Amino acid sequence: MQMTGNIILITGGTSDIGRGLAEAFHRFGNQVLIAGRRQSRLDEITEANPGMLAFQLDVRDPVAIEAFAARIRDKVPELNVLVNNAGISRPESLAGRARSLYRARHRRDQHHERAANDGGFAPGTEGEAECGDHHDDLRPRLRAP
Repeated sequence: MQMTGNIILITGGTSDIGRGLAEAFHRFGNQVLIAGRRQSRLDEITEANPGMLAFQLDVRDPVAIEAFAARIRDKVPELNVLVNNAGISRPESLAGRARSLYRARHRRDQHHERAANDGGFAPGTEGEAECGDHHDDLRPRLRAP
């Protein structure tokens, strides 16, 4: 990617990494479009960075995403860089996470015990950790047990 002369859309462009990237790319002479939920932050950033464009978008709303995409295709067809920075944060139960990790380690230990009893390496089964050179590493499968 060339560092100048781009038209860059940055989702989640109103705070932290997204805002930092937006302002840096803007300083390099790129046309920067930012998207974010809070209109007040969008206004603040575009006021501090003349020429930057802002669009309100809540990535938790699938209908809003479709409308936003259509609007961008219409207004800025020459867009050539997308930084998909927006994220959705959900509460997580640390107790549930600890139980999940405990079960995975228990399966790994059982797997290692079977391998030792069989006199060597035993391939992992669905939902179990795999044995490798680093026996303390936990490499779970993609599917939950």
